[in-house]
Amino acid sequence: ISFFSGAALFTLLILPFSIGMPWYWIFEKYASTVGSYDYINLNACNLFMLLGLNWIKNSEIRAGFSLSFWGYISLSFSVIFYIVSDFINKNKNTIFLGGALLMTGIFTLGIKIHERYLFPVLALLIFSYIILKDKRILLLFLITSISHFLNIGLVLFNPYLPAENIFVKLISLATVAGYIWTGSLFLKHAFISPRKQV
Repeated sequence: ISFFSGAALFTLLILPFSIGMPWYWIFEKYASTVGSYDYINLNACNLFMLLGLNWIKNSEIRAGFSLSFWGYISLSFSVIFYIVSDFINKNKNTIFLGGALLMTGIFTLGIKIHERYLFPVLALLIFSYIILKDKRILLLFLITSISHFLNIGLVLFNPYLPAENIFVKLISLATVAGYIWTGSLFLKHAFISPRKQV
């Protein structure tokens, strides 16, 4: 249900900009924007930064395939994990936590990601805490806020973050751990009836 709600909200938000445009305009817009970046990662402290792949051309070959190929594999994993998790979800109070899971997954495992793409997750985690009243979500929000603040701050000082820097690697590790923890919390709440949480 949350997937369809999200799709409906997305459609509603782009509707005012769609007047006189073909129905597929937004997909062309996204494709042209994504196509303008040919790097696997753009300063996001995520899995690719942790692996030392910041500002590396996505056409480079690693383990027999291009980085772009591996990036789409990892991105697909994050989206499929969200879809499957949401499909088995029995608790409709997890809509914001599900959104946080999807967005954190895209940030952590996606390609051509900028550091700023994690901002929506902070709001989603706050709403998740308000609805689910789970203090672990508040702690996850705190850790995510700190790691994201540090990532943004570093980029303001250096627009080409050195992936080999130990501080950058620690922030990236915190992001990857945060994604795993988000998935774990979502799955734990997915099997709790909303009535049992009240």
